[in-house]
Amino acid sequence: MGKRRKLHLALAGSTTKTSQISEEVGRKESAFCSQTSRKLFIFLNSEDWGLVRARAPLIRYLTVNMGLLFREESSLATSMAAPPQKLHVMAVTFGAQGLINPLLQLSKNLAAAGLLVTFAATDSAGRKMRDAKDVPGSPLRFAFFSDEWGHHVGQSEFDAYMAHMASVGPGSLAQLIRAVESRGPPVSCIVGDPFLPWVADVAHALQIPYALLWSQPYTVFLLYFRHYCLHNLLLSSSGAVDDDLTVDFPGLPELRHRDLPTYLLPTSPLVVLNTTLSNTFSKLKLGNWVLVNSFDDLECDVIQSNQSPLPYPVLTVGPLTRYPDDTESRGDMWQPTSDCLDWLDTQASSTVVYISFGSYLQRSQAQMEEIAAALRRSRRPFLWVVKPLEKEASPELPEEFTAATAGQGRVVYWAPQVEVLSHASVGCFVTHCGWNSSLESIVAGVPVVGFPEIGDQVTNAMLLEEVYEMGVRLRRGADGVVGREEVEARMEEVLTEPRMSELKKNALRWREAARKAASGDGSLSLNLKKFVDDLSVLSSENSRCRGSGENSQ
Repeated sequence: MGKRRKLHLALAGSTTKTSQISEEVGRKESAFCSQTSRKLFIFLNSEDWGLVRARAPLIRYLTVNMGLLFREESSLATSMAAPPQKLHVMAVTFGAQGLINPLLQLSKNLAAAGLLVTFAATDSAGRKMRDAKDVPGSPLRFAFFSDEWGHHVGQSEFDAYMAHMASVGPGSLAQLIRAVESRGPPVSCIVGDPFLPWVADVAHALQIPYALLWSQPYTVFLLYFRHYCLHNLLLSSSGAVDDDLTVDFPGLPELRHRDLPTYLLPTSPLVVLNTTLSNTFSKLKLGNWVLVNSFDDLECDVIQSNQSPLPYPVLTVGPLTRYPDDTESRGDMWQPTSDCLDWLDTQASSTVVYISFGSYLQRSQAQMEEIAAALRRSRRPFLWVVKPLEKEASPELPEEFTAATAGQGRVVYWAPQVEVLSHASVGCFVTHCGWNSSLESIVAGVPVVGFPEIGDQVTNAMLLEEVYEMGVRLRRGADGVVGREEVEARMEEVLTEPRMSELKKNALRWREAARKAASGDGSLSLNLKKFVDDLSVLSSENSRCRGSGENSQ
């Protein structure tokens, strides 16, 4: 307890000399080799976030410069260190399509930078990817660890599966890491996603640096951080949801209740995801980086108006989207209907309504009927992705719909979305506003009709409409269903003048910004280089530290 109290005092003192700080944490090499920033940060409890934020610049300084304090003492160990090995990143995913996509793209980018990358997913996800005949190969390694589940996770089983994975996952992943390291270089860093918080514990136990890939906007990351780590964002003093709540957030318009992520609400039906995200944010202390699937220009006002709340780098490394000419390493868990592209070739420019609500949630029977009626009334060409649920009963289209719209549109099981959005015939995208789909629409320059359901989708829809000004949002009726009149009216708004030109102009502006971010001097490239450079330094220190530890045993 004495050491921790002293560290608090050291962090609170603005004139503390680095030599005094080094005396507090110890003058042995092992005190800084094993991720100095994490060792400093681990002393702080979750209720100490205010202190952490206030002293973040000092902690960042220590993270970069702590090695200098011990350089003289460790010169002999440095001179005897083995040559540096190739950096080896293990990317670990929950196995849902929306989480596979950005992590796979990040893995490809790291492999292109010369790193060895092992992409690790559960056996259940691996079976799906193989069923789709799309298990990516070189330049990535693929490895699968057992989730001891054996079948597709249905929506009704999700809570049970998450609890099950928290129990069996850490041991299975640790076993996989040992197996991978027995056949090649040691793992230099583990990158995990927000829905497997226990991966940070595995990395910490094995003394492997850890990075969280945040697969949602930086804006949403800050909202969650404010809620979970600083104070309860959405509840009144009585503990009830405040329906009239507005949130002033630097860099954004005034946020209303309906603009905030639904997982934060006590009324959210997916309580397990609230718990999971809370665990993810509580484990930020164990990390070394947060990598965000966004780019600087897209969220510049938020980035510039909000100081990073963490004492280590938070880097935008997006957009982590695939481009149409990238045919390798797609990672699809379902086989797309490829002939839908041939059908798009027969349609006029900017006329087709593309509709897809992602890979997991399905709309209610009543909602499907309203969408079908709106499409039929509009007489506009459409491509609608309707993926049946795999274990539960799926909503069905009205019997007369297929016959009535036979010459008007196509209904498919799964579509190659990147190629569809890049097709000249697509005029708008009716989307659930998952962040992958949102970024893909931005990269393609396609205006959107936002139809959010849960989680960050509602915040993403607000950003697309009010901040990026490249879309509109649908409004629900009192029964929670969006009526056919509303669906049709919003589609017409996006596809007719004067709004069509305005929204398309803004969408194309963001497309160019995304391309700039992905260029050689854009935020994606620069921040990815910073991550690799930081990892190289940290990996060298860890190798030296591990060697010292082995020699002392």
